[in-house]
Amino acid sequence: MGGIKRQGGEMDDMRRAAEDVLIEAGALTKCDVHGDVYDCDSDRLASAYPIANSKISSGQIVLPSGWTRKDFTDVVKSVYEDNSNIDYCPSCDKNDRS
Repeated sequence: MGGIKRQGGEMDDMRRAAEDVLIEAGALTKCDVHGDVYDCDSDRLASAYPIANSKISSGQIVLPSGWTRKDFTDVVKSVYEDNSNIDYCPSCDKNDRS
């Protein structure tokens, strides 16, 4: 069980790092009020990959044992796709409807 928990934690860490890369690239936006992440500019997704690679090279992102850069860029793409159909902060929208 410990190995599975550790792997889950590593994936959570990589997804957070990928989210940060996407925000830095301008592909995703983080709501200043709620912290929710949503799509900003799909044209900026491609610029996230060099940012990710640069952060890996500089040691700002440390990949889990056995991971490759490709594994991480796959996570970047996955995190983007998970948020790409949302073009507003869901919490702000929910509050506006209340």
